[in-house]
Amino acid sequence: SVYYWKTENNDISNNQSITDLSSGFEFEQYIANLLRKIGYSDVTITKSTGDYGVDVVAAKDLVTYAFQC
Repeated sequence: SVYYWKTENNDISNNQSITDLSSGFEFEQYIANLLRKIGYSDVTITKSTGDYGVDVVAAKDLVTYAFQC
């Protein structure tokens, strides 16, 4: 399954706009911080190679989710 969510604004993480991000890694960090703020735990950014396309792993309500950014 693929899950999407919409926020009222794009500055949830440290008052930073998504349009200010200049690299894929910065976007992954933004998403990881956003996940922490909305209640996910064990949020981890994966290594850049050999990760099968998964960029961030996080858990919530006893379920582990893999996010591709």
